[in-house]
Amino acid sequence: MMNKRILWIITGKCLLENIAIWIRNMAILYFIMEQTKNDPTAVSMIQVSEYLPIFLIAFIGGTLADRWRPKRTMIISDCLSAASMILIIGLLDFGFWPAIYLATLLSAIFSQFTQPSAVVMLKQHLTDQELSQAISLIQGLTPIFVIIGPFIGTGIYGWLGIEASLYFFGGAFLFSAFLVSFLPSSKKDVSQTSSVWQDMKQGFLYLKQQQTLKTLTIMDFFIAIGLGIIQPLEVFIITQRLELAKESLQWFLMIGGIGSLIGAIITSHLLTRLKIKPTMSICLGVLSLCVFLEALSTWIPITASIRFIVGLTSTFLIVTLNTLVLQIVDKDYVGRVSGIMNPIFTGGTLIGIAIFSPLFKGTSIIVTAGIASLVILVSVLYSLRVHIPEKNQAVPPASISR
Repeated sequence: MMNKRILWIITGKCLLENIAIWIRNMAILYFIMEQTKNDPTAVSMIQVSEYLPIFLIAFIGGTLADRWRPKRTMIISDCLSAASMILIIGLLDFGFWPAIYLATLLSAIFSQFTQPSAVVMLKQHLTDQELSQAISLIQGLTPIFVIIGPFIGTGIYGWLGIEASLYFFGGAFLFSAFLVSFLPSSKKDVSQTSSVWQDMKQGFLYLKQQQTLKTLTIMDFFIAIGLGIIQPLEVFIITQRLELAKESLQWFLMIGGIGSLIGAIITSHLLTRLKIKPTMSICLGVLSLCVFLEALSTWIPITASIRFIVGLTSTFLIVTLNTLVLQIVDKDYVGRVSGIMNPIFTGGTLIGIAIFSPLFKGTSIIVTAGIASLVILVSVLYSLRVHIPEKNQAVPPASISR
């Protein structure tokens, strides 16, 4: 019963965070496009403000998640995310509209502490089988908000404006903190004899020992560069290739969310029977192809179909990757490994975002998407080199050389 309670509380927290993030993302996207008259550099800066904290802070957050009490960390981080919205609304009232980037920046900073803490909590209390089911459940719920999130975010911004959107964002995080307060206290002994620096060093040594984790990290890096290029491009595919209003983006995000939801349902039933390596390689190959085809398309049904396929295959990829990583990582190193892999992924995303603006301005949508597609294709080669350990045995901490 305790394990189920923990799972449902963490799942509820994820739902609230998804609501908040979609409200924030859609409102900020529309607000900045209106303020800058659709400037691609300004749009790409949204992703920079979201991913830069992950690149700079995630490893520290992951290391501290292995040391701190996860319940308390999540509550404090969620409360700070909510409180930061008051500062941003005040700056907007004074007419300083670029302060809106802080809404993404600050919440992304606090998330680097709460997200690994949630993973640590699950790893502490769930068996490997329960952990796989938990990942499938959470991943299955996320697409629901890919479907309805754009409607919620677009509706609140369209009817009530940017400040109301930020108030809703803060309220969702406050409710999340309240929900987390019902989690049990951590079993972790917080008396630490080693320093934070020593813990960080041990995290790198642990990752270095596992060839599978190293290969996955390199693979993730190339995926991230491709996604970093394509993310800011999506709204321009809608407005320039399909010649639709920017608000039409929500419909295509919804279609991708439906694909993700169906993918999550399928993976929840097939996860134990799926062969991880071919699943990853096939999904990456399909993703690479779809990125290019979506940019080529000028017909709405084709673009919508591609979005559906991307959502479907992405879920297969995410669930298999997350399950593999969590199963092979020792529970005492979950936060640190996550804190290493996430910044590397984010660094790749930031590189892609940095490439996007000059590439898009200097070439075209098709060339930009083609380069993103080729970069993702490189990750397929690394997926073929991934070694899947038998029975997904985690490397014990005792085997790490100091």
